[in-house]
Amino acid sequence: MKSKMFFILINFLLFSRCSVNSSKNSPCLDDSKKYCSHVTPGAGRMRDCFIENKKLFSISCQHFIEEGNAIFDNQFKMAMDACNNDQEKYCGHLKKYAARRINCVKRIYLEDITKLSASCQEQFAKIVNIVPAVYP
Repeated sequence: MKSKMFFILINFLLFSRCSVNSSKNSPCLDDSKKYCSHVTPGAGRMRDCFIENKKLFSISCQHFIEEGNAIFDNQFKMAMDACNNDQEKYCGHLKKYAARRINCVKRIYLEDITKLSASCQEQFAKIVNIVPAVYP
């Protein structure tokens, strides 16, 4: 199950790392323009384009993505480990699909942070702005 969670997150982060950092000096700027400029953003279309074409990206872009994914993996793992009891308590009604549970914790974090344990609050603060929106 944890590997499924990271697969979902890595694909999201692949997209976000390229697109958010596709400014001035990003090694992914040319690749994103070359392979995905025809795509209208929204409904996951850009993410899908990045995933579909990631093997065509330059080596420097691929390394940039890998480095970012390693950082994000650690942050997500630490946050979800710290929030394990909270997600069971408040999000237990959801099947154990990682993205839905993460979004559930995010909703609680944003609506009433005091419901979450101190360790969950501390760790989730590090990822709250990069948690992808997933709809049931």
